[in-house]
Amino acid sequence: MKLGHDFCFMAPTHNSTGSVDADALPSALVYEDHGAALGYAPTVAKVDTGEYHVYGTASAANGFQVGHDYNVVMVAVIGGQTWKSRVGQFTVDAGSIDDVDAVVDAIKTQTDKMNFTGTDIKATLDGEKVAVSAIDAGTIAAATFAAGAIDASAVAHDAITADKIADDAIEPGMFSDLVPADVVEVSGDAAAADNLESQFDGTGLTGDAFPGRQDQIARLSIGSAAISTVASGFVLTTGTQTGSYTNTFNKNGDY
Repeated sequence: MKLGHDFCFMAPTHNSTGSVDADALPSALVYEDHGAALGYAPTVAKVDTGEYHVYGTASAANGFQVGHDYNVVMVAVIGGQTWKSRVGQFTVDAGSIDDVDAVVDAIKTQTDKMNFTGTDIKATLDGEKVAVSAIDAGTIAAATFAAGAIDASAVAHDAITADKIADDAIEPGMFSDLVPADVVEVSGDAAAADNLESQFDGTGLTGDAFPGRQDQIARLSIGSAAISTVASGFVLTTGTQTGSYTNTFNKNGDY
């Protein structure tokens, strides 16, 4: 029993013929270990014919101490004869099963949203919010995670959206170094990623299947090799001209 808790025991009285009331309301004593009775006297109350409750509080104020055993004895006079009988026994402890329950409840409150599975115990948050602002700057360094520990397949494609991150929740100071952002493949194609690099690092792309560079586009109408250069004229000195430039409008026309 925990120090400070109440106790209550049933105590019957009887004679050779059966249950009878005591001549007067019985009294009760409490003995500590194998010593004398305490100065504290529990309360005795009649419940029914030949039945009494003996109850009290095992508190320090009443003389009880942690680590000691106690015997509760009722003293009753029946037919002029005094009878003593032990009606209860307990040990006083600093804690009780109630304290264990409270600790378990507290742990349960903290882990209700955690799912423990398999023999290799891992915890996953289910519906709980972890505020980035709760993480001190530089607390999580790159070395915290082994290479390849977290890959794309571990995170659902729509798991993290803008509405789940509070404004200003992520600040540069929270990271100890730059976050790598290399594009290895585009739609599973490594060559496409290399082509993107050439397109944006100033190298440029060459080939019939690629779009024209800015300098190529500029030369469409400038210079002797420009596509839009006007054809020069000439003077016909031999023979005669048949038809006109309109003949060039038609396939296989004469000109």
